[in-house]
Formats: sequence, structure tokens, C-alpha cells
Amino acid sequence: MKVGIDAHMLGGTSEDESFYRGILDALKPDKGDVYYLFVDRDADVSRYKGKFKLVFFKSSNSFTRNIFELTKFCYKYDLDVIHTLHYVPFNSPCPVVCTINDISFEHEKNNGNKVEYFKNKLLIPFCAKHADRVITISNLSRRDIANTYDVSQKKIEVVSNAVASDFRRMDDDELDDLDVRGKYDLGYSPFILCVGDSQSDRNLSRLINAYIMYKERWDTNIKLVIVGKSSLYDDMYDEIEEYEDEILFTGCRDRLDLAAMVNESEGFICPSFVEGAGISPLEALNCGTPVAAADLPHTHEVLGNRAIYFDPYDEEDIYEGICRLVDDPVEAVASGNTWEDSSRRIKKVYRDAASEMC
Repeated sequence: MKVGIDAHMLGGTSEDESFYRGILDALKPDKGDVYYLFVDRDADVSRYKGKFKLVFFKSSNSFTRNIFELTKFCYKYDLDVIHTLHYVPFNSPCPVVCTINDISFEHEKNNGNKVEYFKNKLLIPFCAKHADRVITISNLSRRDIANTYDVSQKKIEVVSNAVASDFRRMDDDELDDLDVRGKYDLGYSPFILCVGDSQSDRNLSRLINAYIMYKERWDTNIKLVIVGKSSLYDDMYDEIEEYEDEILFTGCRDRLDLAAMVNESEGFICPSFVEGAGISPLEALNCGTPVAAADLPHTHEVLGNRAIYFDPYDEEDIYEGICRLVDDPVEAVASGNTWEDSSRRIKKVYRDAASEMC
């Protein structure tokens, strides 16, 4: 069987990247199978040499990739199955397996980036209807996709999130060796951690306002560290200038360093009102770090009673979540899911899709 996997997201910092990285690290092609990995030219995919055949996209434009290049690859490599993210090639000669982690953009109160919203609104329903198989990350998302787009739940397979081995409880010696506090200028005060980006769907603006409320109401030296870009917060600089030593933005592309940051933190907070892949809170729990998260149905399905919940649209409630995370956290209990289990489920989806074409 020849399988092509669209992995253009590798090299980014999104949770889609974490999901695919976890799957690809664990995925072991069966004897006689050939897997093609379609990747961007600037992505570091050296870890996959010898395991997959690497094919590089010529274009970084999503329209060109999906309309032209992926279709071309299907024919050129005589694929039996192609696996894509969110979008379906409009002219594929082989069965298409597509990952749709969730469709929260259909329901959220604030759609954020309008261009991204309308692109999703056009292409993701097409994907759900025309893909031969759909992979999603929870039973809630499975029902939501089926009901919203009027497609059969039988063609939607749940492949659960898991946690990479980097995210674990680290001892003091390992943390001293990695020295993320020094490397990323975090200082030596306690801090709570948020992993995201500065897009509105991560809800960081409300988190920052809630944290400022926390600082103003309590005599505390706890900082807020946000792993992600700060460029889109330039227009907020005047508002947070007073707290520039307490609200720290840092980039971190090294997974082991990020795991060390999670270990060093007092707690992990996930304010996003977009459900996304939901991997970061699981990673925190695996590190033994308490979690506070947005009160969403998907979050409850993934985290259960292992997290503190707050209304992501209410800054006062986010503030209360911060207080509880610091003063009365819920014990962190690791997830039992593994990427090996998830990768085996995906291989079965590939075989089922290919066999129906025969």
C-alpha cells in the first residue's frame, strides 16, 4: 500500500503540529508499505529520513498546495490513500482520509480572523462531505461534524490525543541541565504558563487582563509566561507596559525545553475558546503540573475531573481560575493514551479506505 501524508504543518508551533508529530513519530509502516511525507522545504524533517519518503512542496500557498500539488502527487506516486488536514484535493484519483480536529469555528461567539473563518466555512464542509474517511480527536467532535454537515458517523474515526515522551516529570538535575529559566530569561520567580499564539482564537487578551486583575488584587510575585509570538500585541503595549517584567512572551521551538518550562511552572492555563487539538493540557498533566482550562464540552471529555474550569468569555471567571490554579489546584493525573495506539488506529483507517476502492 502506498500512502501519502500531507504534513505541511510540521515546523510550526500549533497543536495540529503536535498531533501530527506525535502520530508520525509513532507510526511504523507495515512490511511492503511505502509512506510519502509531503512537507514544506524549510521544515526540519531529518528525524523521518529512512522511515518515510520525503517529498517537498514547491509552494507555501495553501490553495496551490491543495488544488495542484497534492493532486499531482496522487498521480505521480500512484497513491492508494492520501491523508490531508482540513482540506480535500478537488481531483484525487485515490481515497482521501482527512483530519478535522474540531469545527468549533462554526459555533464560537467571536470568529476572530475573518479570512480564516470564511476559508474554513467554505472548505471544511466540503472536506467532511467528500473525504472517504474523516479522523477527529473526540466523540464530541465526531457527533458535531456528523450533525452539522449531515454526514454519517460511520465514516468518522476517533483518534485520541496522546503525549510525547518528552513531556514527563523531570528531576532537579535534568531541569538544571536544561536551564530554561536562564535560556529564556524567565528569572527565578514562580510563574504560570500558557502555550499558544497571539491569534484571537487563543483568547490571550482576556487572559492578560485577568492576570493584571490578579496582580492588582494580590501581593504576589507570580509571573505569567506565554509561549508564543507577541507581535500582534504591539497595540496593547501601553496597557501592559507596567507589567512587562511580569508578563513574559517567549518563543520556544524545542520540545524538551518546553517540557522543562511546564515542569518549572506552578500551573498551566489554557484559555482558548477554540477547542483545537487539546494536547497542551495533557502534556502539562503528564509533567505533574496542575491545569486550568476553558469550560468547553470537548475540554471536559479530554480532561474530565483533572482540571479547574472557567468561562473563557468572562475575565472575572478567568481571574478566579488563576486564583484556584495557584492556591487550590486539582491534582495532576497523567493520561493513559499513547501515540502508538493512535498510530495503529490511523493505519487501520488507511487500509479500510484503500480496500473500499478495490
